[in-house]
Amino acid sequence: MRAFKFDYSDITDALIAPAVTDYVFRRLLPVLCKSAVAGVVAGVLVTLFNLALEYLSEIAQYLGYEAGGGKLPLATYILVMAFAAVFMAFFIKVLPEARGSGIPRTEAFMCGKKKLDWKKMCFATVVGSCVSFLSGLPVGAEGPSVQFGGGLGAGVEEMGGNDEKARRYVANSGVAAGVASAFIAPVTGILFVMEEVQRKFNPLMLASACISVIYAITLRNCLGAALGMKAVFFDVVGLGVIPVEMWWLILPMGIFAAVAARIFNASILCMDKLSSRSKLPVWSFIPVLFLVVMIVNIFLPQNIGSGATIISSIFDGEYSWRSVLLLLAVKFVLVVLVFRAAPTGGMMVPMLAIGAMIGALVGFIGTEAGLPEGAIPMAALITMSAFFGSCIGAPITVVALFAETTGIVDSYVLLPVVLTVLVAQIVSKLLFQKPLYDTLWERDVRREAAKSAAANA
Repeated sequence: MRAFKFDYSDITDALIAPAVTDYVFRRLLPVLCKSAVAGVVAGVLVTLFNLALEYLSEIAQYLGYEAGGGKLPLATYILVMAFAAVFMAFFIKVLPEARGSGIPRTEAFMCGKKKLDWKKMCFATVVGSCVSFLSGLPVGAEGPSVQFGGGLGAGVEEMGGNDEKARRYVANSGVAAGVASAFIAPVTGILFVMEEVQRKFNPLMLASACISVIYAITLRNCLGAALGMKAVFFDVVGLGVIPVEMWWLILPMGIFAAVAARIFNASILCMDKLSSRSKLPVWSFIPVLFLVVMIVNIFLPQNIGSGATIISSIFDGEYSWRSVLLLLAVKFVLVVLVFRAAPTGGMMVPMLAIGAMIGALVGFIGTEAGLPEGAIPMAALITMSAFFGSCIGAPITVVALFAETTGIVDSYVLLPVVLTVLVAQIVSKLLFQKPLYDTLWERDVRREAAKSAAANA
């Protein structure tokens, strides 16, 4: 696990340089200008990318409901899913950059631990994600948006001079722009780079991320207004709050979130370990995944896609505890299977959906102790944040994500969120929980180094 640290090397380098102007004109201004360009490019393209995935997700839901209701011939649906499975298996075999969510790979690239072709990475991300969403796989757009934004940032730097020292800053600014555009959350985009990707404070990194995000979120909002896209990621208007006398639920919500995150991360890492030991090709599990997803899409269409629909339905109070428990079990298994097969797609929204369902169950239990039923959605929302924060090990980012994706800035609501996330972080430390994405890319780098050493031996 990487510790968060402060890095002032850029400032000290500038102060001890023979000429400060040399630093300003050869390092500072080029990085900031390229970061602004990266923000413009990522803001436009990531926004359009997410809009396309929204439409494809709606098509996937339509096909699933129609096939389940008998209005679409079952043979036609099977044929569509079979074609998608064959294409995905071939695609990730030819372009390994298309495998998985992209965040661990992107983080390794941003930290200088891995080299990637940004053109292939962007192409693979866009095409693979479109196929995954059209098939109704339980994947989200946010992971691919991070990889897409980082690839675009690296491309801007390469086309602007290919300075290796500056590439890390510009590429990271692209990541920040990607997160900001996907979640409609500018502060979250900046914090994600500082706390999750780099895990250190660097003034130049912060400045480049801020400039990139300003341009990206401005263009996202303009395009969103013109194209009729949502202005807030989660619609929580009219959501009931947890009464002060029921704030003792913060403790069980935080504990449940941390324990569930530990189980989730352990399941993912166990699957990763089994996959590395398997002698079968990495793409061979794709047909199995698509078969399972097709069956789920037909018989449980509420589970189609990333889980955003489930989150919205929980907020609207549409599910009983039995329905939530069933959806949680199915979603959990599907996400683990997705990780084994590694089609293109992110895990952020599926993780949020799992956290929301866990929170809803805690809320249902809380009603037996006096919690108003109208506060169950808020319990789900708070636990969702704590679960996600425990999984990725970025509590500050998660609190900002909560505020920006919901539009809630009331301290009466934010305080329980902060306290629940804090409880979850403490319990995670006691359970020796490690940040999921860090662990994944560090394992990947070690395996590649071992393979390289074995090949050279």
